Amino acid sequence: MNWKEEFQRLLLDEQKVQEATELYEINRPETIFRYRKGSEQDLQALENNQLWVSRLNSVNDMFEGTIELDLDVLNLHFDFLKDKISQISVETQEEIIEKFYVGCFCENIESVPMWSYYADYHKGFCIEYAIGDFSPNPVFPVLYVENKKVKPYDFSIPTMQKSIMTKDMQWSGENEWRVLIPRIDNKERGIAIEQPKPCGIYMGVDSEENSNMEKRLLKVCKEQSIPLYKMRVDKIKRKIYPQII
Repeated sequence: MNWKEEFQRLLLDEQKVQEATELYEINRPETIFRYRKGSEQDLQALENNQLWVSRLNSVNDMFEGTIELDLDVLNLHFDFLKDKISQISVETQEEIIEKFYVGCFCENIESVPMWSYYADYHKGFCIEYAIGDFSPNPVFPVLYVENKKVKPYDFSIPTMQKSIMTKDMQWSGENEWRVLIPRIDNKERGIAIEQPKPCGIYMGVDSEENSNMEKRLLKVCKEQSIPLYKMRVDKIKRKIYPQII
């Protein structure tokens, strides 16, 4: 069991939250990264010191937060009973999932796939935050598992809480951390919350294709004394790396 698995196990036990906190503080990274496409909304949020969080049921993983019931253990002889139980499970999960907004982060600034998928193919930017600056909503690590199947009699609110911090193994390359915000309004896509002051801002390898974005990022960094970096390509080592501007 790695530290993230142990942390999640302790966190969901009301008697061991303090142990979970201590384990978290020892093992968490100092900083995390948030990749942005460089859209007008992204730039306005940064300029207004805001961080956009989306509805958990509207992110790019269509199975976000969901689990599958292992109905074989019930020895049901009629398919309509399996279908009915499954439908009730899905409806219950959807009710819980829609009660949260989520903001997603990554441990790695040099991830080519992340720059490609979430930063407009290296034309966007990335924001670095100190993980300890997120308060009162802490950032949690996401666990990646081979399957999310549970027995029907294990289906419960704690099970769903665990599922919200768990994703299928196919997403493991993202090394995701996330902040979860209770959803208490009817906003369709998400809300803007106050962001911690960035530790650094990183422009993608091809950010010059978005000159308006580069100018506005430079202005924000000058006004707030935030280090500004440009990602470069090392073809010999086959990697990208940040270079301070």
